[in-house]
Amino acid sequence: MTESELLIERHLPASRQLLWQACTDPKHMAAWQADVVRGRVALGETLGLRWPALRVEVELKVAELIEAERLLLQNGELTTEFLFAENCLQVLVSGIQDNDTREGTHSSWELSLAMLEHYLTHHFDENRHATWFLRRSKTSSRIAHTFFTDADALGVWLTPKTKGIGAVGSSYQFDLDGAQIIEGRVLANVPERDILLSVGDTAQSTLALRTFPSPYSEDERVIAMTWSRWGGGARSKDDDPAHALLEAAIDRLGGLLARSGSA
Repeated sequence: MTESELLIERHLPASRQLLWQACTDPKHMAAWQADVVRGRVALGETLGLRWPALRVEVELKVAELIEAERLLLQNGELTTEFLFAENCLQVLVSGIQDNDTREGTHSSWELSLAMLEHYLTHHFDENRHATWFLRRSKTSSRIAHTFFTDADALGVWLTPKTKGIGAVGSSYQFDLDGAQIIEGRVLANVPERDILLSVGDTAQSTLALRTFPSPYSEDERVIAMTWSRWGGGARSKDDDPAHALLEAAIDRLGGLLARSGSA
């Protein structure tokens, strides 16, 4: 494998046919990957993936497919190939241009496949509703990850009672304000990048903490917290008191990261 290629593999609780459905039906794709998916998977057709909160849209051409075996999507020089097997999905990304893109792509797919497993296990065939909290800050992905995971750093922008984030499968607990606590399991923890957490004893939602390159400046990152919930209709900020607390928390985090610098 060359430096321009990246292979991610995940064992999943689903048959080859079910994995194909989850990765090719726009309804299912919107439940674990992009926030909005348009188009269809057919040779020569185009899929449109959108993240409205980020103002990002990607057009993918269906270049090759063998049902329930292989799917190749193309976006310019970048290709994404899905290889399907029983209880296993491989994603091969080719045409990566630089190391930062490689690391970001790797982290993105680690979180996406963790979301896919969560969806297949807990919420299959339910609609997902994503709430984004975004802030810009002059920082790095490495420093941000420290504030996402280290107990002392978390205690500064949440509360000192908050424990650190450990390995995949371990439990965690975020104390948002001394009274409101969210807890669950670590679904993904990519070193120096991003994390994905389940929320609630019944895994009813997920919370992702990530950074993205800023479209405004090379020396800053976009800090993103994404709260995903399944089932029912669209959610408003009044649906849960945690919404205002998460918004206040990311305000504190953005300010702290800005003061921490970008080294």
